[in-house]
Amino acid sequence: MFETLLEADREGLHPDAAQIYRRIGAAGVGVSLSSVYRALTTLDELGVLRRHQLGTRSVYEPTARHPHSHMVDGTSGAITDFRDEAIEDRMRQRSQASGFDLSHYTHVLFVRPAKE
Repeated sequence: MFETLLEADREGLHPDAAQIYRRIGAAGVGVSLSSVYRALTTLDELGVLRRHQLGTRSVYEPTARHPHSHMVDGTSGAITDFRDEAIEDRMRQRSQASGFDLSHYTHVLFVRPAKE
C-alpha cells in the first residue's frame, strides 16, 4: 500500500483512502477499504505518512517530502503543492519568539479562480 501512495505522490497526486483502495485493486491486490483505512491510520501514527484534512477530504502523502503548503481549488478540488520560504521563515520566527522550535506545520490555502 505504501508503494501505491509513493506512486501517486510521484504523479503529483494527493490521494484519499478510496483512491488508494482503487489503485491497489487495479494492481490486482485484493484488500478491503476498511483494511486500507486501518493501514493508513497505523502508518500515520508511525510517522511514515501524513494525513491532511483539506476541506472535506482527508488525503495522504509520505512524510519524507520537503516541507510545503497546499492550495485547494474550491471549484475543481485540485490540490497544488507550493513552497514559500518567506512564510516558512515567518512561522519559524513566530515560534521562536514564543519560546518554541517549529517542528512541522500545516498551511492550506482555499482558493477559487479569480474573476476576470
